[in-house]
Parts: sequence; structure tokens; C-alpha cells
Amino acid sequence: MTGEGRTLRRNILRESEKMAEKENTSPVRPCSAGAEKFRRIP
Repeated sequence: MTGEGRTLRRNILRESEKMAEKENTSPVRPCSAGAEKFRRIP
């Protein structure tokens, strides 16, 4: 169980990093956009 949880957390971190990279390349403000997305997540 612990192993699965760790892998899930790693996958989430990887996905968040990919999204951050996309936001940085996009013309939209990366800080504000990232903050809004994280705020929506419970």
C-alpha cells in the first residue's frame, strides 16, 4: 500500500511539473494560473 501511494504521489508531481512547463511556455501568467489550479484541488 505504501509503495502504491508513493508512486501515485510521484506521478502527481510529474504531472504538475509538466503542467507548469506548459504554463511557462504559454502566454498566460504561469504563477496566477498555477495558483488557481492548486486552489481548486481539495
